[in-house]
Amino acid sequence: MGPLPYSERFASLWSEATGKKVKIITRLGEYELRIVTPGFPLKGQMRVATLADLDLASQWTYEFSVEALPHEKSSVEEFKTRKRRQIEAGRVFLLEDAGQVVASVSLGGDTKNSTRIGQVYTPPRFRKMGYAGSLTAQVSQLLLDQGKQFVNLSTDLNNPTSNSLYQRIGYRYLGESAHYGFN
Repeated sequence: MGPLPYSERFASLWSEATGKKVKIITRLGEYELRIVTPGFPLKGQMRVATLADLDLASQWTYEFSVEALPHEKSSVEEFKTRKRRQIEAGRVFLLEDAGQVVASVSLGGDTKNSTRIGQVYTPPRFRKMGYAGSLTAQVSQLLLDQGKQFVNLSTDLNNPTSNSLYQRIGYRYLGESAHYGFN
């Protein structure tokens, strides 16, 4: 996995060296945000997840994986261990609206100047209501307010909804990367 054209070249050389066929698993758009779009519509109330949210957060991570990363085969129980660590570190955020949790965001890797947002998930029954965008914007602003110079995220380039949404929040498209598999 990596930015084009470097990852493409590596995949080709690895395929030649091993005799294994290469296939692209996912084409990803890489984005960066330095300022949340002023006036971006916010809904609901963001909060940091607690261990009381572990089952829900693990289930939603599993559902996200089934939809967005079907090549990865993990169970809810396998996700629970990782999600517990993320929650204990304060790296999972939930959005509540009208007394219900309606969306989640988890944080990925950090650098001195940035944090990566990942696993933005809204269950199907709450989609097309602005929840994913609202939570992503609120978490992005929180990270900037905490001193990060920018926030990163990746999207599946085959998902026009998320690519358009993140740009409306203020994310700027940087380029493409790809996730490869070999068999």
